[in-house]
Amino acid sequence: MLSQTLVFLRFKYDVKVAKIVLSNLKMLGVFLCNGYINLKQYIMKKLITLIFLYAISFSYAQYPDTTYEDKEEREHAKKIVAAYDKELGLDGAQYPIFLDKVEDYIVLRKKAKATLKGQEELDALTELMVKETLEMQDLLTRPQYILYKKIRQEIQPIKIVNPI
Repeated sequence: MLSQTLVFLRFKYDVKVAKIVLSNLKMLGVFLCNGYINLKQYIMKKLITLIFLYAISFSYAQYPDTTYEDKEEREHAKKIVAAYDKELGLDGAQYPIFLDKVEDYIVLRKKAKATLKGQEELDALTELMVKETLEMQDLLTRPQYILYKKIRQEIQPIKIVNPI
């Protein structure tokens, strides 16, 4: 029986793979015949092991550090976040994420100001402000978010218009 299976597997798969499959089947047969473990427990152990390894592989994922070449934008973002931190009292986990989000939106605002003019520019900046505010809702606690909405226009106005 084993030799017939080996011949079949030799044609379909690599010989090394066939030997590994047969050794696992043989080991499973030994376990089942000797009463060390039943099939259901064996499958559950393998399944739990696979789920555990799968979960470990994703546990190393971290929030990517978005770095930009323009150091001026990073410094500007740090100043803005420092002003927010005084008012909101950001904790250690919120601070770097808040900084990255502010920096991302500074870059997007800069691009919008460079490419658009007039009403289109104002609409784009307003849309970016709304998106940024909604993203901050996921990061901040409810009291922090309420305060953030109140102080956002003071710290980060949409656009400063100089009177003529």
